[in-house]
Amino acid sequence: MKNFKLVKTVILLFAVLAFSNCEENGAIQFVVKDSFPTPIAVLGLKGQSFYSKEGTADISGLLDNRTAFVEANIESVLLKLENYDGTSIIGSIKLTANEIVLLDEDVILTSLDSDPIAIPENLGGILDAINSGTLTISLEGSTEQPIEDDDFIIVITPMVTGTVE
Repeated sequence: MKNFKLVKTVILLFAVLAFSNCEENGAIQFVVKDSFPTPIAVLGLKGQSFYSKEGTADISGLLDNRTAFVEANIESVLLKLENYDGTSIIGSIKLTANEIVLLDEDVILTSLDSDPIAIPENLGGILDAINSGTLTISLEGSTEQPIEDDDFIIVITPMVTGTVE
């Protein structure tokens, strides 16, 4: 019985200390994480070795029932081909979101889901885009072999992480 009273007292003291260290009237922050597949149509480039396209990701779903984002980043991106007649596109790609270069490297685009390509934290800041509800994505690339199709889609899927108050 003596041990039970001691345990109750310790738990009570712990709870009092924990709640007394909480800020009063401070904003509560939590992290929101979601992905936004963005298809970009590529038309009329069969036989070409360079492409440049632009698309818009609708990220307004992150704004639902939120008061304000205090931080927002693109954590990673996935790249995928859809409806491509060839097997893959091998070459370099430059991916820009709201005029911030997120990726500039050699890749192999296929119809399979790619591994996520990590975006360094210092490059992925998109706070203004989150608050506007759209993300403008620009894509430039060059290929080792000419493009084998006249009508296909490159799907870019950014993984967005934001801190909300």
